[in-house]
Amino acid sequence: MKIVVSVPDLDTLEHAVASGADAVEVRLDLLPDSDHIQAREALSTTSTPLIITLRTEAEGGAFRGTADQWRMRLEPWLAIADYVDIEMPFAAYADDIRCCGAEIIASIHRNDMPDPASLKKIEEELRGYGDLPKIIVTPARMEDALLLLTFTAMAEKPIATGVMGEGFRYMRVILPLFGSELAFCHAGIPTSPGQYHINEMRQLLEMLA
Repeated sequence: MKIVVSVPDLDTLEHAVASGADAVEVRLDLLPDSDHIQAREALSTTSTPLIITLRTEAEGGAFRGTADQWRMRLEPWLAIADYVDIEMPFAAYADDIRCCGAEIIASIHRNDMPDPASLKKIEEELRGYGDLPKIIVTPARMEDALLLLTFTAMAEKPIATGVMGEGFRYMRVILPLFGSELAFCHAGIPTSPGQYHINEMRQLLEMLA
């Protein structure tokens, strides 16, 4: 299990790198264009693995461009990327990006809770182009949370699962204990509602584990 600090701007970048996280996720869709060069320069010397993410508006992010624009936006970052997050609509770029040396986190973010058969189908589709499938859903009731825990525990590994929103935010801590590979948190500014600060995440995991 890896604790990942997600970074939306330059102000939290230094804190994220210094936090001792297992990986730092750079949210390109949130990072101001004027900060990209400075951020790349700062990250080029760190030994912390980097996840480069350009999240689309359809999946909870801020990017609204075309597939070609998505790929072009990523290009300057591929030289320092250890992982690139790729949503299903951009799966065709996976082999090209993998050739640049990055592993692929194949992701999907949904505002509902799929049934078990749908979760399995989603997992298979993500594994079809990615090295690590990442499935983020939105539980509406306790039964949904239990379903997600069961799916995570029984799924082929590695796999990353998580939740959107604040209603079941505690699942962000519990899912890694059931086999989720990644636990996303922040170092000052959340990039998603319900994220814990990395210090809180560490404390909670240590107490539960």
